[in-house]
Amino acid sequence: MHRRHYLAAAGLVGTAGLAGCIDESPLASTGGIADDDDDDDDDDDDDAADERTIEATSDGPEATARAFLRAVDAGDDDAFADAIHNSSSLHPDNFDATTDGEGTDRPALDIESFDTELDDTGLTVADLRAIPGAKLFVEDDLTTVVEGSDTALVSATMEPGDTAGEAFEDEVEIVLVTEDGEWAILWWLPARTDPDEISDEPIIDEAGRVVDTVSFDTSGARHRARVEFADAPDVDVVTVESTVFGASATMDDPSATDTATITLDPNGDELVVSATIDGTTEVVHREPHNA
Repeated sequence: MHRRHYLAAAGLVGTAGLAGCIDESPLASTGGIADDDDDDDDDDDDDAADERTIEATSDGPEATARAFLRAVDAGDDDAFADAIHNSSSLHPDNFDATTDGEGTDRPALDIESFDTELDDTGLTVADLRAIPGAKLFVEDDLTTVVEGSDTALVSATMEPGDTAGEAFEDEVEIVLVTEDGEWAILWWLPARTDPDEISDEPIIDEAGRVVDTVSFDTSGARHRARVEFADAPDVDVVTVESTVFGASATMDDPSATDTATITLDPNGDELVVSATIDGTTEVVHREPHNA
């Protein structure tokens, strides 16, 4: 499944833009939200509750994630800040010129309803670094935050409200860690594609119309693809994306750009290069990585 990750690649794909949704008046109030996984629902299957005891309390990671989503939808500054870990770049106290600048265009996030699920607990620092949002943290900072704390990954499926706009992401992942014994949000991001779901056939730009060469750097914790473009490609726009990690870079003037570097999920990903000519967009290069 290919999800359109609309948020800028600077910082975190997904999270940096979502952080940008939160300003002094974060989001337009929608007049209420339907929580499909409400804390007051006592009809859950007992066996399922036994298997997922960590979120079965009012102060578990799912409850915190749901409170966070309600705050985002309602534009509740105080509730939003209360749900965020103090070390997170999403916390209002940590906003800087890149996330809280004058005149920044931030889409509202109008959530009609949502459902959450606890995907994982006990994530290590290495596990967290494999999730795109970790690159907002200095390595030592992330280690310090996680040390001695519980961690969890919650997924949410959201239905957009009437004013959500085209930028709405219907599936997100929320990373949480305990702070002073209470669950708090470290970051959230559009849901990643499972590498096992990558089924598209590779496409190689053998004629070199747009792509000259592609090289992969696997030396670090985050893998990267470097795309070198052909000289003066006869196209209007070129977009380079990683399907699983969700990074994206768009060149409006490809003839003025020699290369583009994109982050890949080390557990399996897919590099996709698309070109737009006379208003028509087509994939000119698609190559799996560790898939």
